[in-house]
Amino acid sequence: MAILLVILTGLLSRLLLYAFSAPKNSLYELTPCCFDAFGIGALLAYYLLYELETLENILRKNHIFLITILIFIFDIFYSRMYINGYAECRTVVERFLFAVCCFWVVGKASLGIYKGFIKKFLENRIVVFIGKISYGMYIYHYLVFPIMIYYINPRLTKYLNINNNYLLSNIPLSALFLFSCTLLVASLSWYLIELPISKFKERIKY
Repeated sequence: MAILLVILTGLLSRLLLYAFSAPKNSLYELTPCCFDAFGIGALLAYYLLYELETLENILRKNHIFLITILIFIFDIFYSRMYINGYAECRTVVERFLFAVCCFWVVGKASLGIYKGFIKKFLENRIVVFIGKISYGMYIYHYLVFPIMIYYINPRLTKYLNINNNYLLSNIPLSALFLFSCTLLVASLSWYLIELPISKFKERIKY
């Protein structure tokens, strides 16, 4: 029940903010607006630990996953092509739909259902490492962009003797640079903060 309330809180938070025309991106960035995604992840963990048979039964219903992903794809294209003005309305449902899709993908991976190429891809050391630092990437990625604009980009462009807007205007290059910076920061966070804390909790009995 507590997990379901968390999921409902996330959906209602975004709906209320949209209804009151909250500032742009608040539906995406504020912590309560992320609760449904966290709750769906917690629900998957609960099923894995305590109700494995229930999880297996849910994951067998592939038609639900297929319907969800089709609605998700339709929402992405429709909202961006036909909704003008305050388009944050798409965020109200998109995060929830994406989290439901991830429930199926991660759930099946956790049960070892995937075979062949997908299995090898998910077990690749680089993919596993990115999974370990993924929370850090989620936390830090919004900090990387302003740091790049105001601190890194002016110094880097001066050092390379190129136009100050070259990196920012070149979308592929800018995306690669931002991803690399986020990866670096998240990796440092993993080794210097998260891993030591994870090892420390092993000493605590609970």
